[in-house]
Amino acid sequence: MASTSSSSSDGEMRAFRPSVLHLASLTPRCGAKILEEKTFIWNIESFRTVVTRKGTLTEGFECRGSRWNIFLHSHGNDVNALSVLFGPVCTVKGPNASSRVCVESSLALAHAEDDTIFTHVALRQTFIPGVTNWGSPRRVNTFDLSKVRDAFSRPILEGDRLRFVLYMRVIDTLGQDLTKTTTTDDCHVYIQPPVISPRSYARYLFDVKASDATIAVKRPGTESVKIPVSKLPLMACSPVFDAMFRSEFLEGQTAGVIVEDAEETPVRAMIEFAYTNDISTNSLSLEYYKQLYNLAERYEITDLPAIAAAGVVSNYLTMETVFELLDFAERYSNQVLYNALFEFLRDHHTMYSEKGWIFAIENGGVGVAKAISRLLIKNALASQGFVYIKAAR
Repeated sequence: MASTSSSSSDGEMRAFRPSVLHLASLTPRCGAKILEEKTFIWNIESFRTVVTRKGTLTEGFECRGSRWNIFLHSHGNDVNALSVLFGPVCTVKGPNASSRVCVESSLALAHAEDDTIFTHVALRQTFIPGVTNWGSPRRVNTFDLSKVRDAFSRPILEGDRLRFVLYMRVIDTLGQDLTKTTTTDDCHVYIQPPVISPRSYARYLFDVKASDATIAVKRPGTESVKIPVSKLPLMACSPVFDAMFRSEFLEGQTAGVIVEDAEETPVRAMIEFAYTNDISTNSLSLEYYKQLYNLAERYEITDLPAIAAAGVVSNYLTMETVFELLDFAERYSNQVLYNALFEFLRDHHTMYSEKGWIFAIENGGVGVAKAISRLLIKNALASQGFVYIKAAR
């Protein structure tokens, strides 16, 4: 197998690894100190040779007194799916042997020659001696590595060559109660807002003179608030609005839509998205993000569910809120939020105590029950998980 690899501990990173740079700038969990850093670069000259060597060690390195192995191979019988498995062969030895090992890591697959073309993931995970030696699965967006992705001029995989980059740091968490630790500082890795082109209606947003319809927000005990809108942006982004304004029913005849189960702020955010493909605030309350997600589902507005879900995950997802949010997200047909919440739970499930799991089971709803069932099945079948990445044919 023709490949070269190198490792370093100085943390010197090149520009093509923005996820690594971002991770390196994060404050370690609970302010804990960094025990060791490791950078591992693997230049793969024959990608197909690597992925067909299933079950065979591909690369590895030493960190904190343990051997850490990396496996890349086709998953099962699917030659077009790549499995990435990464973790310690044995746990840390010495006085810390009985303690959990917290690792912050970033993994990138990049073009062999063009450092600006890559896909990556960065997250935290915990290794428990004798329980989860392989920790959490590596998650990278599923796509065909041989195809050109949006915003890139070339595919990641060309000429059967690929660059694999891993940065990790071991965090000292001795004496800390990790079951009570929130992790919102890196939750952005579980969902990324979609990259979409801006719409050209921004200058007409909430312009009374450019409006030909209204959306009235009516809440119990309050006066109705009428928001001026133009039909065109709403009809262009939503088949539901399109049908309403074209119909012979009330909305079509009066050019008015009434919303009774949402506040003015999320309704305005929905309208802003229809005009601009963006929302100007990144700090709505959790309840407002929920209402925005509900509006996006009701009016079938493409990409808005992902925007709202990213707001929930980035600002409010913690080990304390994940179960409540799972029950909220489960009832929607668009599962972008539920899937992100489940991935978070899968990565952090070893940090919950038995008491915490009992509480979740006894008090959780359908969303929690489904997540726990999926978690049990995935752990049983995947032995702590593989990640699937579309590979070239």
